[in-house]
Amino acid sequence: MSENQEHKNGAGPAKKEHHLVTSLRVFLIALIIFGLAATAFLWRLTVSPLNIAFAASYIQAALHDPGRGMHAEMDNVFLHWPDLSGPILLGLNNGKIVNDKGDVIVSVDEAALTLSMRRLLIG
Repeated sequence: MSENQEHKNGAGPAKKEHHLVTSLRVFLIALIIFGLAATAFLWRLTVSPLNIAFAASYIQAALHDPGRGMHAEMDNVFLHWPDLSGPILLGLNNGKIVNDKGDVIVSVDEAALTLSMRRLLIG
């Protein structure tokens, strides 16, 4: 292809470089927005507990033991990270372990499980 044909088709080196610069700018802007959102989320976890009621059904399903006929119930689930050098807390309010007959086996007003940030990031 001659140089004139490349220029007419818009496939010249200047056009390719422009696309690369534009793509890089979009990527950097997206990276900055993601970084700001992650920082805001982590700051929010340190300020006060974050209500994650949507996760209650997942936690209850994970704690269901059909072999023994027991399941967990809870009113509220939250995340909190009071100390950045410490673990993240997965807390719950009014937790109960109930059998199939509806009898309460164990009941607690509030409980918290610790989650290791390093282990969460590793997977």
